[in-house]
Amino acid sequence: MGRLFTLILILALNCNVIFAQENYKEHVIKKGETVYMISRQYGISPNSLFELNPGSEQVIYVGSILRIPNSSSTNNTPRNNKPAVKTVNGDAIKNYVVQEGDTKFSLSRRFGVSINKLEQQNPHIRNMLQTGHIINLDKFKTKETTTANINETVIKETDTITNNTTIKEVKTKINEYKDYVIEPKQTLYSISMMTGMSTEELITLNPQLRTAVVTGDIIKIPTNATQAKDVKNTLNNSDSTKNIKAEKVPNIKNNNNKALYANLVKSTANGIYFYTPFSSEEFSSPKDRQKILETNTDYKKYIDFFQGAQIAIDSAKALKLEFDVTLIKKNIAESKLTVDSPYSKNVILVPFLDGDSKFPEIKSDKTVSIIDIKSNLNSSENINIYKSIPSDTIQKTKTLNYLAQQDANTVVVSDLDEAKNKTLIKKILPNSKFLKVNSSGFFDSEKLKNTLDKTKLNYIVLDSEKTIILLNTTTALMKELSEYNIQLVMIESELISKQGEVSEMRFKILKLIFPSTTNSLNKSDIIDFENKYKTIFDTAPTENSILGFNVTLDVLLRISQDSSFEETISNTISTQSHLKFEYKKIRDGYYLNTGIYLMQYNSEEGLLEID
Repeated sequence: MGRLFTLILILALNCNVIFAQENYKEHVIKKGETVYMISRQYGISPNSLFELNPGSEQVIYVGSILRIPNSSSTNNTPRNNKPAVKTVNGDAIKNYVVQEGDTKFSLSRRFGVSINKLEQQNPHIRNMLQTGHIINLDKFKTKETTTANINETVIKETDTITNNTTIKEVKTKINEYKDYVIEPKQTLYSISMMTGMSTEELITLNPQLRTAVVTGDIIKIPTNATQAKDVKNTLNNSDSTKNIKAEKVPNIKNNNNKALYANLVKSTANGIYFYTPFSSEEFSSPKDRQKILETNTDYKKYIDFFQGAQIAIDSAKALKLEFDVTLIKKNIAESKLTVDSPYSKNVILVPFLDGDSKFPEIKSDKTVSIIDIKSNLNSSENINIYKSIPSDTIQKTKTLNYLAQQDANTVVVSDLDEAKNKTLIKKILPNSKFLKVNSSGFFDSEKLKNTLDKTKLNYIVLDSEKTIILLNTTTALMKELSEYNIQLVMIESELISKQGEVSEMRFKILKLIFPSTTNSLNKSDIIDFENKYKTIFDTAPTENSILGFNVTLDVLLRISQDSSFEETISNTISTQSHLKFEYKKIRDGYYLNTGIYLMQYNSEEGLLEID
């Protein structure tokens, strides 16, 4: 009888499988689609797709076919509820499907695990957390044993539920928030101090704070928060500040920007605009930002840039500077842009405008300055363009001009019949000698010796991107150090990053000289920025985040001077945490940042700034 029951059960299960296989439709995956988007299209849960299409939880391919279960044959997870996480004695035994609005921060709080551990066990989310991702929760202790019974809205608004928190207590906490009007001079950090919340908790509760802290905006804060005026009075009381961690203001005595900090005007407001592919509402909403990234992953650089800019905005507000921040969505202003500003000085920052996009004509009765951040804008009659990032040509020119000032013999090593930068090199160093390696990356040692001079310093300029050329050249040069005074030179900073397989020891022995847009020796300011960025955004800053911070802070300081923006640009050199800003007027209305650091490796002292 037992065997008969078992046979019947097996047949029944097989029938169910056959029925399930037939009860579906097919979908051809198109470019840009994700599992989550497809599940939304058919009104089903991502889990039901994963079950019917093994492997789709990891990756899907354009042109492949996904089996779509009919809605009547699947138990859909309600869109407004997070999938329950089953637990046994607090141990998670089921994977979690990332939902709209989820962040690494909220997931780490929800499941009681650090973001680092979350990323270690789920490497696919390190660069970006996407809706539909599968999070492996094995071995994690859940922080919320009642998660399955708590509504998603409750979790989103509190995000700090502890092991002993009951549903009743959670609902009570939701009612403990009140409206608060942001006062002048307040920053994200000062509001977090006032409320007792972390900056990320504040942003989670008030997404608009991710874009800017705007005087007069209404936000949610805990009802038991200290009144803003009390906190401000405390911060202004010198006897009380010892135990309060206030926003760090640059030390003017030790700062390279004494001229900027000494002449700040704090009584007059200015207008700051960012030209972007999205609106402030879209940028403030995690859900909308995710949709933007699904449309075009290249937009991540804009998000990184503006997160860096947010740190700069907070720093400027800590200095009590007055300005209004506005985001201009570029598809709204395609041909003409009217800037109707109440302020006499206005600056528009334009990051990463691609080659196919045309910046609109600016119409304004006020002074408007345009900051080009890797956008290749052209000047026009009514605006000034300030290119904020030094070009490759400026890097090369500064390095070659330095070599020209020395009484040295210059030899250029290249893998091409005509060295890539031969024209520029001959113009600045007309007596340079050129040495070509063979197809295997080697050159005759005798030919090398014939180009060297025992009576002078010999600069060997490497004009090749190939690692094998660098390895072979440095090996040959080190053999000649006993007889000749030799120093290696690269005239482009990009060549350094492309030589990651080469030991720094070679650079130190040959005392490599190279140009750089950033000064890695400015460690204190760099570490301060990185720590603050990690605190707010739970991740390390990218190169674009660094650009956002440096360029924005420099602009905010310059526009807040007692002189015109153009006069400040023309007369003042500044250095922020990473970048130097030394603008030169090329023609009317067009300025280039020539702020390049010339660095040198040294076997004893490490890295040095030589010019």
